[in-house]
Amino acid sequence: MLYFKRPEEYHARLGDIIDALHSSDASSSCWLAQVFATIAQERPQLITSAQVDRIFAIIQSRSNSSHDLHYLFQGLGSVANIEPLLFDSYRPIILQFVVESQSVPAMKCLQQYFVAGTLVRGQQSASEYLSVLIDLLKKDTNITNDIRSQIFHTCQLIGVINKQALETKRNDLLTFDTYSDCRILIDFIDGKRLTEEVQASINKTQDEVAQMEKRVVKTERDVENVTNVVKGQELKVTNLAVQVDAVDNRLSDISGQVTAQSREIERIDAKTLSHVPLAWGREVSKLLNRRANNDWRLLGKHFGYSNSELRHWALQVDPTMALLNEWFMTHKADEATYADCFSTCILIIIDEAALANFKFAQQTSQCTLSVGIAFGVGVYAGSINK
Repeated sequence: MLYFKRPEEYHARLGDIIDALHSSDASSSCWLAQVFATIAQERPQLITSAQVDRIFAIIQSRSNSSHDLHYLFQGLGSVANIEPLLFDSYRPIILQFVVESQSVPAMKCLQQYFVAGTLVRGQQSASEYLSVLIDLLKKDTNITNDIRSQIFHTCQLIGVINKQALETKRNDLLTFDTYSDCRILIDFIDGKRLTEEVQASINKTQDEVAQMEKRVVKTERDVENVTNVVKGQELKVTNLAVQVDAVDNRLSDISGQVTAQSREIERIDAKTLSHVPLAWGREVSKLLNRRANNDWRLLGKHFGYSNSELRHWALQVDPTMALLNEWFMTHKADEATYADCFSTCILIIIDEAALANFKFAQQTSQCTLSVGIAFGVGVYAGSINK
C-alpha cells in the first residue's frame, strides 16, 4: 500500500479523506475507508474527536450491506484502544450494528472500547460493561456464534483486568454455561485448575490486555506530557506578560522623563532664546514690525541703541522681538519693564489706532502700566510745549 511509503502525505490529508468518504461512490468509499483504517491502526492518536464524530455520521448514513463499514469500525476500534472516552455517546450506534446487523467489526470495536474503558475507569465501568454484554446475550436469541464468542471474550478481557467485577456476574453467566466459552469464564471465576489449552487461552488474553494497557497508559502519558508542555507554554506566556508589563512600565517611566525633559528644555529655551514675555512680545511685534514712522526703529532710538545696531536688527526676521530681547537681556526685569512701558506709551500716543491692540497689560501690573502711561504723556506733552 502506498501509505507506508509516504505516510506523512496521508496524515496531512486525513480530513480530506474523511470528507471524501461521505460523498464517494461504493467502490471508492471502500478504498478510502481502508486508508482511514490503516492510518487509525498505525497512528490512532492522529484521529481527533471531530473526526470520530464525522466517521459515525458516515456510518449512520450507510446501509447494513455497505462494504466500507468493515474498515470504518476497524479504524474506530484502533482509536477506541487509546481514547475510549470519545465513544461514550456513540455506544448505542455500535450496539445497533451489533444487534441488527450482527456486525463482527462493530462488536470488535465495542470490545476495544469496553476493555480500554475498564483500564481507564476501573471497577464501576467494568460492572456496567459486563451488564451490557450479558444483556446482549439475554435479549438476542438469534445472535450469531461469532458475535457470541466475541461477547464472552470481551467478558474475559474485562475479568482479567478486574476479576472482582466479573465475579459479581457469575450467576448471570451460569445461564449460558452450555457454551464452552462461558464455562471457561466460570472456571476462571472459581479459580479451578484449567486445562493447558484453556490456560493458554487465558495467557493469551492476559497478553492482549497487557498490550492494550500499554497503549492506554502511553496515551495517558502523552496527554500528561502535552499538559506539561501546555503548562510550560502558559508559564512562558505569563513570564512574557510580566516582562511586557515591566517594559511598559519602563517605557512609561522613560516617557515621563522625556516629558519632564521636554518641559525643562522648553523652559530653558524660553529663558535662553527669549527674555521677553512671549505673548506680549508677539503683540508688540505685530504693531511695530510694520514699517512706519513710529515702528520698532523709533523704539530702538528711545532705548538708546545706535544706527548700526538698528541696521543689524533690521536683517532679522522679527526685528522688534530681537530688539526687545536685547533690552530685556541687558536690564533688570523691573527696569526693563518700566522703561519699555514708558517708551511704548509714547508710541501709542503718537499712533492712537494701536491702542486697541496693545496687550502689554497682560504681562505687567496695572499699576506699572498706569505710571508708565502718565509719565509718558507728561514727557510727550513737555516736548510739545517746547
